[in-house]
Amino acid sequence: MDSLLYLFLEKTDSKMVNNMEYNKLQKHIAFRIRECRKAQGLSQEKLSEIAGLGVKAIQNIENMKYDFKIKTLESVIKALNLTVEEFFNLQSFESDREDSSEVLFENLTKLPKDKQGKIISSFNEIVKNIK
Repeated sequence: MDSLLYLFLEKTDSKMVNNMEYNKLQKHIAFRIRECRKAQGLSQEKLSEIAGLGVKAIQNIENMKYDFKIKTLESVIKALNLTVEEFFNLQSFESDREDSSEVLFENLTKLPKDKQGKIISSFNEIVKNIK
C-alpha cells in the first residue's frame, strides 16, 4: 500500500498539487472516509478497531479536526478494504484506456445531482489552477 500512495504522489502533476488548496484535499479525504465507511455499514468504532486506531482518530479525521499522517490514511484505506486508486477514484497509472472520459462520465451520472455539481465544480477549479 505504501508504494501505491507514494507512486500516486510522485506521478501527480506538481503544479496541480502545489496549487490545490490543502483544506480542499483534507475535506475530500474526510468526505471519502465517511462515505466509504457508511457504504460498508461500518460505525466509526468498528472502522477504528479494524484500522488499529482509536475511535477519536477516526472522528477527528472525518471532522477535519487535525492533520494526520500518510500512514494513518493508509491504515484507514486498508481497513475499508480499498486500494488507493479506489479510494481516490483513480485509474491505474499503468492503464492506457482510451475510454477514460466515458468511464468518468458514466461514474459521474451515477451520482446524485447535488454531488455531480460538487464534482464538476471541483474539477473546474483544478483545471483552472493547472493553467
